[in-house]
Amino acid sequence: MTNNKARLELFFIFVVALVFAILELYIDSFERFVRWAANNESLLVTEVLTLAVVLSIGLSVYAWRRWREVIRLEADKRSLQRSVSLEQDATQLMRSYADAVTRGQETERRRLALELHDDTIQRLIVLNQRVELAAFDHADSAAADDLLQMQTLIVEMIAHLRDFVQALRPTYLDELGLSAALRTLIKKTRERSDILLEFEQLGDEKQLDETVKLTLYRIVQSGVNNIIQHAAASGGRVVVDFRPKNTLLLTIEDDGCGFFALDEQQLVKEGHFGLIGMRERAELIDATYHLHAIPDQGVRITVSVPL
Repeated sequence: MTNNKARLELFFIFVVALVFAILELYIDSFERFVRWAANNESLLVTEVLTLAVVLSIGLSVYAWRRWREVIRLEADKRSLQRSVSLEQDATQLMRSYADAVTRGQETERRRLALELHDDTIQRLIVLNQRVELAAFDHADSAAADDLLQMQTLIVEMIAHLRDFVQALRPTYLDELGLSAALRTLIKKTRERSDILLEFEQLGDEKQLDETVKLTLYRIVQSGVNNIIQHAAASGGRVVVDFRPKNTLLLTIEDDGCGFFALDEQQLVKEGHFGLIGMRERAELIDATYHLHAIPDQGVRITVSVPL
């Protein structure tokens, strides 16, 4: 629209200049104009017409330059729009790729969990029964103690594998919901560490999409592992708050050593891949991820999820 307006201005100025030029060619009109100007003691006609022609040329040049400027601005605007569109497409492509990778990982975890549960654990159970029978048959022999120790190891192995299967594919998440799955995760984590971890649910639990539930579970899982491995903390807390309207607020915090605020490149150099993975998972469900860390005061991670 701006481009058309500039063209109309240029056309109008051109017509005005052409009219003045034609007027100057007509001698009769020129003489009548001279007599009228003389009677009114005005400027000489030649000076008036010359001034008008010069003014028309100047306005024409101005309009031409403005038209060229409008064309350049329109070209820059289209170029910027294309760049923004390409950037948005690239961002969407990366998000789709990350989502596909995450889904692939979850599919592989589910497959591995089923194989461990249906094959490996079942075989260990059978082996445990045979060792138990052998220990009973050789109760009075020297091998009895060795068989009992072997049975104990097999039982411990089965328990560890079941925990591993639960971590790969949390059945509580599908059966009982997010809060129950997180409560179980915190309980089992507390049993195998010296850190006092707590879980708290605020408000009534809401129905969540399967992808959202699984993503939040993985974020908490990664956050708890970071507390155990890196925080040097004595305690930590996970809070799921359903009270905000149309929003779920997840908080993971500890009272550990903390660290100075780092950007993503520094996090990679420091080996904090879990924190980067948590942020990327949050972005996949359009959640807002915030990391607040202070040296010697711990770390607080908040994830705000639109519902």
